Amino acid sequence: MALSNIKILVYLPSVLLQKAVLMILYDYFPSYEIVVSDLNDSLETNIDHYQPQIVFVDCNDKLNVSDSHKHLHLIGISYDSEKKTDLCHSTIFLNDSPSTIVEKIKSALYLFQSEPSTENTLSDREKEILALIATGFSNKEIASKLFLSPHTVITHRKNITAKLGIKTISGLTLYALLNGLVNLQEDQLK
Repeated sequence: MALSNIKILVYLPSVLLQKAVLMILYDYFPSYEIVVSDLNDSLETNIDHYQPQIVFVDCNDKLNVSDSHKHLHLIGISYDSEKKTDLCHSTIFLNDSPSTIVEKIKSALYLFQSEPSTENTLSDREKEILALIATGFSNKEIASKLFLSPHTVITHRKNITAKLGIKTISGLTLYALLNGLVNLQEDQLK
């Protein structure tokens, strides 16, 4: 599925949250089809009607998604950094910076890119370096571990951020987690 064919559903009961999410989506992701749910209908009904790939939901609501909709990527909005729901694939917290929010949405969008262009595909070495970045290694430590010069590591990092369009370490870490480059439970390379 091409990225431009992705449909995003905003299913948020709070008008304020809806407007905030829509503002970010329209500003940073104008080429995607963005629909606002009819809150008179259930989440399931909205999903059946709009057929989205990504759905924004409120983590404070009781969510129920049938097995037939498990392919969806749910992004939860949470008021509390301690409150997440297992149903959501990623969570945006109200105190997240705009860049962090954009990075989390970008990471979700990458899951639906079926044919990555060769210019955006990471090389094996870049994936290896990204995994080390995501597990907290510094440029110097990566260089030492992979027997590279620090300058080479910096060049790879620049190429990684240019290819992915992700500039923050938290965004790169989220991308690495979502793409299986690091294992969250063991926090080790695959």
